[in-house]
Amino acid sequence: MNFAELSSIIRYIKEVFPCSMCKKPFNSKEIITLATLPNECLLATICGKCNANTILSVVVMPAVSQKTERKIMVRTANAQNISTNEILDIKNFLKSFKGDFKEIFQ
Repeated sequence: MNFAELSSIIRYIKEVFPCSMCKKPFNSKEIITLATLPNECLLATICGKCNANTILSVVVMPAVSQKTERKIMVRTANAQNISTNEILDIKNFLKSFKGDFKEIFQ
């Protein structure tokens, strides 16, 4: 994905997707690019008003013909606040984890 395509997607997000919590429109500084591939990108939003976090997975579908426009599909996932205790639990778990996933899921 080139810079022009990414800029177009960010403009689209600003116009169409307000904050899921307080409905405030996002500005460019509140939209963070996490990763890009040729036809998709992963973005994060952090609302400047209510501090809500959202992860956006954006997939650009190619145009069917020259007369149709490319379609943009956006999936959202609201990030929840993670407590200090949850982080410590994960840290303690990973200290003793030996990499045996079969044992964990039995």
